[in-house]
Amino acid sequence: MVLLFTLFLTSGVALAQSDSSTVHISLHGNYDAMRLSRGVRTEEDVTRTLKQQEKFLLACLQSVYSGLGKDAPKGILQLRLLIQPDGYASDVQIMRSPLPLQMLQDCIQQIFSRARFKNVRESSDQQLTVDYTIE
Repeated sequence: MVLLFTLFLTSGVALAQSDSSTVHISLHGNYDAMRLSRGVRTEEDVTRTLKQQEKFLLACLQSVYSGLGKDAPKGILQLRLLIQPDGYASDVQIMRSPLPLQMLQDCIQQIFSRARFKNVRESSDQQLTVDYTIE
C-alpha cells in the first residue's frame, strides 16, 4: 500500500513538472559584427573561443528564462569583455540586454572568466564587444 501511494505521489509530481511552462530560447552570436581592439591578433581564435562558450551561455539564459515565463522579453544581448594580456577576461559588462538581471551578470561573468583568448598582445587590457540574439 505504501509503495502504491509513493508511486501515485511521484507520478503526480512528474505530471506537475511537465505542465510547467518552460521557455525554449535560441542564441545566435553575431561574430561578423564583433568589435576587437587592436591588441587581439586574429579573429579566428577569438571566434573559436566565443563559440566554445555558447552552450554555457545558452544554458545560463535558459535557466534565467525558465523562471520568467513565456512573455519574457527577447532581443539583443551585447557583451563587452576586457581581456587581460594572459588571455583571460578581467571583466564582462552587459552593454545591452532584454533582461536587466543581476543573476545574468554573475552567470556571464563566470562563463567568460574561465575562457582563455589566444593571441592577445602583451600590452594592457584589450576590449572585445560581441552581439548575441536571443530568440
